[in-house]
Amino acid sequence: MVLSKLDLRLFGGFEARTADGVALSFSTKKAKALLAYLAVHPGRGHSRSSLAGLLWGVSGEEQARASLRQTLSYIRKSLAPTGEEHLVIDGDLISIDPATVRVDVAVLVELAANGEAEDADSLADPYRGDLLEGLDLRETEFNDWLRDETTRLRDMATEVLGAAMVRLTEAGTLAKALAVGQKLLSVDPFQENIHRAVMRIHLQQGERALALKQFEACREILMRELGVEPDEETARLAE
Repeated sequence: MVLSKLDLRLFGGFEARTADGVALSFSTKKAKALLAYLAVHPGRGHSRSSLAGLLWGVSGEEQARASLRQTLSYIRKSLAPTGEEHLVIDGDLISIDPATVRVDVAVLVELAANGEAEDADSLADPYRGDLLEGLDLRETEFNDWLRDETTRLRDMATEVLGAAMVRLTEAGTLAKALAVGQKLLSVDPFQENIHRAVMRIHLQQGERALALKQFEACREILMRELGVEPDEETARLAE
């Protein structure tokens, strides 16, 4: 029998669905945060005390552990429609079963390890934005973890896409290389080297107007967000 799997999308927000696409409801931020924390590294066990401190650090130890128990129970009930028990509790350790869950973070990590991203579509599904975008908790330890993970995964997506863009450009597959460049800029719009690469592709395609339009987009984002002009190399290319 094929297992009913859980589909967790943590990039660009939080979304949980059954294998056949039915959305699962999570009304509490702490439940989303706990499930996401376990799912970023599926199969890795975390102690109850560390999880309680991560998400209920301002509470006393007894209250924090009680809140953890309640949230785990809530997660189980919320995941019941998948027909599987996704949480694994082994003594004091809690993890999520990697055999019954698909996590977009894991897809990105695999792409980075294998270097398989050949076009923008390869990452369009897994990388839709920053990790747990919009999830705001008043928990210092969790927020510190989220900030570090967001940076790590954004850098990973940039590296995977950058390598794919170079390969596609060298192979002369300019339309795909251009799509990857645009995806890269949606991840990090301040990369002047990518703006220049996109400009050069437009020039190779005989689209001078589009190349200049890309330069103007680059200048606008740099001036608006950083208060600086494009560097000399970018300006020279525009000229």
